[in-house]
Amino acid sequence: MQFIVMDLEWNNTYAKKANGYINEIIEIGAVKLDEDLETVDTFSCIIRSQIGKKLRGTVKRLTHLTNADISSGMPFTKAFSVFRKWIGNEETVILTWGDGDIRVLLDNFKYLNGIKVIPFLKIYCDLQKSFQKIINNSKGQQTGLLAAAELIGIDPEMYIHHRALGDSMLTADILKKVYDMGLSERDFVVCDDEFYS
Repeated sequence: MQFIVMDLEWNNTYAKKANGYINEIIEIGAVKLDEDLETVDTFSCIIRSQIGKKLRGTVKRLTHLTNADISSGMPFTKAFSVFRKWIGNEETVILTWGDGDIRVLLDNFKYLNGIKVIPFLKIYCDLQKSFQKIINNSKGQQTGLLAAAELIGIDPEMYIHHRALGDSMLTADILKKVYDMGLSERDFVVCDDEFYS
């Protein structure tokens, strides 16, 4: 079994076809870990904007991406085809910090590809939710990525924030620290029909 820690950056933009706003993915970053949680490889790709042509000011400030960056990126379908090949055929758990990235990914696959099932998403783990349980945070308040890192002794300033690869690298290092603290296969969700409905 391998682990893929994934992070996405997105831009909120108006989509005519949806007659409303959508969070369009503009960058994907990921870290591949083997069964011993050793880093095997990383993946990073800027995705060409197909819905919105301009980044929101807050997105530009946070990510330091430009309109030129998202104009020259890889098309969504091609980017995720390359990503799927990079993942390979081994049994894989996809992990994200919070479930926002997965919800946005599902929306983008439906909007841009017309499909609701993500081919590489078979087993999923919301590491933020698991982390909350591990540190016994019963207040219901979510722990942000940077705060979680500090709680377990990782210096978040060693990573590039609000960029997909930097955030996935930080999340992978949090996973390595908390895996033996109580993360278990019960935290993994099998992505079946119920997951996708």
